[in-house]
Amino acid sequence: MNKDNDLPLQEFKNFVNGPSNKNLFVLKENGKEYRAINDNNKSCLELQIDKGIIDNEEINKCDKGLIVLDDDKCILVELKGCDVSKACIQLNSTLGIFKKKLLKVNNYDYYCRAVVTSMPSPNNYPTSYKILLKNLNNCKNKLICKSKKMEEKI
Repeated sequence: MNKDNDLPLQEFKNFVNGPSNKNLFVLKENGKEYRAINDNNKSCLELQIDKGIIDNEEINKCDKGLIVLDDDKCILVELKGCDVSKACIQLNSTLGIFKKKLLKVNNYDYYCRAVVTSMPSPNNYPTSYKILLKNLNNCKNKLICKSKKMEEKI
């Protein structure tokens, strides 16, 4: 496991929980929930991004995040009331900030997750979804949007 002074984002320690290798990470807000199942006991950091790591109200940003230290993976999570388009805008903005400023020294693999009230049909995905997908190198598994609750293995 990494030593605390080697961990990313330590300048935001009030908004970073961990490292932890617990079996389940649950990120929730506004009745929406993202669950990361950690069967392999990977070391992770939980992030409070909105009103935490990024505290500027004028900047679009997602709600939460999870860094899987063992895999150099950063999962950005938006827990949105209803709007997939706005969720993708917030995720895309956060992705840019993390890549250019916050985690620029590490070569993280980024994933974006949006948990929303309802999903449009695939042929009605908004432009913001397509832009975010392009910024994730068009890897469909890197951008997943679901209704109300999402669960995945990390």
